[in-house]
Amino acid sequence: MKSGKDIDVLIHEHVFGIPPQTPNQFAMTSFPRSYSADREAALLVEEKILRMAPEISEIYKRELIEMRKVKVGQKIDSDERSRFSREPHAICAAALVALGLKE
Repeated sequence: MKSGKDIDVLIHEHVFGIPPQTPNQFAMTSFPRSYSADREAALLVEEKILRMAPEISEIYKRELIEMRKVKVGQKIDSDERSRFSREPHAICAAALVALGLKE
């Protein structure tokens, strides 16, 4: 698997069609203000992704399990948001592996 930085760049390119122009652009452009839609979509594919990509690290699996404790549509405050700071990376990395878009 690629390093975290490579995953960030790959996800940004996949989502936005261009590479990030600055080191912080990935975080600024892709960090959702509300996780509700992302979380709902993630829950729908979570089990499939974990079955398809068993190489996903245990820490990512734990983060996905933690994520399930938040209700769909619930707004997440800044303290909770920091707790989930790697959640989008975990989900996107898992999805990219499952879709065969990365090694």
